Amino acid sequence: MNTFIFKVTFLIISVSIISTYALPLRPVVGVLAQGSSSSTKKYGASYIAASYIKYLESAGARVVPILVNQTDEYYNNIFKSLNGILFPGGGSDIIDVSHIGYSGAAHILYHLGLEANKQGDFFPLWGICLGFEELMVQTAGEDVLKEGIKASNISFPVQLEQGYEQSRLLNANTTPPSIIKTLSTVNSTLNSHNMALTPTNFTRFTALSSFFQVLSTNVDLNGVRFISTVEAYDYPFYGTQWHPEKNAFEWKVNSCHAKECVELMQYMANFFVEEARKSQHQFSSPDEMAKHLIYNYDPVNLSQTSNAFEQAYFFP
Repeated sequence: MNTFIFKVTFLIISVSIISTYALPLRPVVGVLAQGSSSSTKKYGASYIAASYIKYLESAGARVVPILVNQTDEYYNNIFKSLNGILFPGGGSDIIDVSHIGYSGAAHILYHLGLEANKQGDFFPLWGICLGFEELMVQTAGEDVLKEGIKASNISFPVQLEQGYEQSRLLNANTTPPSIIKTLSTVNSTLNSHNMALTPTNFTRFTALSSFFQVLSTNVDLNGVRFISTVEAYDYPFYGTQWHPEKNAFEWKVNSCHAKECVELMQYMANFFVEEARKSQHQFSSPDEMAKHLIYNYDPVNLSQTSNAFEQAYFFP
């Protein structure tokens, strides 16, 4: 009898240990969808470019699409199930939160992430291009962007700002020197935007300057300087005005496909997914997770019709 109890107890402890250690090895990252354009609505009401999915999967994450126009209950439940969230680029409104499109959903998710981290519940967010701008607007609580930036479909090196060596993302002790060299000397960061956050606005809005550290800036084709890479001081929140994912997965734009540029993309993906591995969120069961994974959808081939994407996932 004692031997039986010992074996059962040992089995329970072993399963518990395996589950505890397996969780960080199985990160699930959400990517926020946005409304389809008039030319792609025939495929579905909302979409996510497949390059964002591949970007995260290349670093060992599974991906869940976060749908728009859902209930608060949906966003609360999905947040508790994910290990991180990516706000992708695109062309959606990022100011109006009165409806639950891209901006409204991002507003909910951003504040869930903020409150979770305040309570010691580690949860990373990353914004790319439009998603970067959304992070800035949500942090400032108002529109802080300058329109008329000329940086559409062009790759630049970045200008690294003072103190970047002490950041988490580009820390001098952990970032390969080759990554810093590629970032700062090669046309490796694809920009595709006509709005941006200027250093002047960043400084003027203390909600931004007290929250984010500027890691890099760029100058557009008209000589306007804008902020291109940030990380939060006290939260695992990151933003790139540029598109790391396009270096490997998009061929319709002027992204750099050289080896060093793909390695830069992979470094960024690896960093974010490693942050996601620190989150303890999980779905209630494997079956529940399976219902939400991107595997339930098939990508649509847009290579002959889109100027931006090779493939995209669409949702009803």
